[in-house]
Parts: sequence; C-alpha cells; structure tokens
Amino acid sequence: MGYDVSFHPISPEEMQEWYFTPLSWVQQGQEEKVLALATQHGMEDFYAKKYLDTLRVGAETEPDELFDNFTLR
Repeated sequence: MGYDVSFHPISPEEMQEWYFTPLSWVQQGQEEKVLALATQHGMEDFYAKKYLDTLRVGAETEPDELFDNFTLR
C-alpha cells in the first residue's frame, strides 16, 4: 500500500515544531514526546505511528544523504 503525499507551505516555526525538535527527541530516545505532540494536536493513533516511523528514518539518515534516496523502512 502506498502513501499519498501533499505539499503545502509551512513556516520555519512549524518546521521546528513538527520536524527538527521531534527529530532530536527520537535521536535522544524520547519517542514518547513525539506521540504526546501528536496527541496534543488531535492526530489519530495510526497517523501518529506513521509520523514517528518517518522521524525514525530521519534520525538514521546521514546528513550528506540525498533526500530523494530515503525510503520508509
């Protein structure tokens, strides 16, 4: 089963809140904070788990890897 992806404008503050800060939590082993953020914003459990999976991939991705080469594992 594939995933549909939509692209929309996002502010630098939203990038920090939804990607960079949660990514640092995953890197520090604080995944429960990611799920708490998702719950706080009303994200359904299924999507919260997918969000966490995506952040896990991001945490394992080397800084010099090309974005278009990453896949969800």
